[in-house]
Amino acid sequence: MEWPIKVGSTQWENPDRAVLPDEGLLFKTFLDSYRQAPPCRVMPSGSYFRAYHWALEQLLSAGDTVVHVAHSPEDREGVFGWAAGTRHRLYYVYTKEIYRGNDVATRLIMSVCDTGQALRHVFSTRGGLALLRKICARPPILDLDQLGNILPASCH
Repeated sequence: MEWPIKVGSTQWENPDRAVLPDEGLLFKTFLDSYRQAPPCRVMPSGSYFRAYHWALEQLLSAGDTVVHVAHSPEDREGVFGWAAGTRHRLYYVYTKEIYRGNDVATRLIMSVCDTGQALRHVFSTRGGLALLRKICARPPILDLDQLGNILPASCH
């Protein structure tokens, strides 16, 4: 089924002053869904949530970060998913489970990143990585340098 989707773009300018319309959703969905990624499952909950909340804050506060949110054209609160990144780096893409398999994530990634280039990804789940391999012209590259720069030293 083709879902009617409007992708709205938000530039995260200053996390101390700017509030994204779906800021709470970004953090909750990222922290809850990435918690299931293999390296995170073994971390103590308190450490995981502190480290990865901080890491997402760092990525979103970078000047060139763009966040796109897919939502119902009739209702901005009816969010289907979101993606954050830059032209050549995908930080994360999230789609609500009910909308998976309907090209929501594909459309979000293509609206944020240039999939014709070698795309770097920072946080990926198994499903997200499979999708990147499918839609990118070149194999995606795990950006370990970016990951090492944003995670607190206690996570290395």
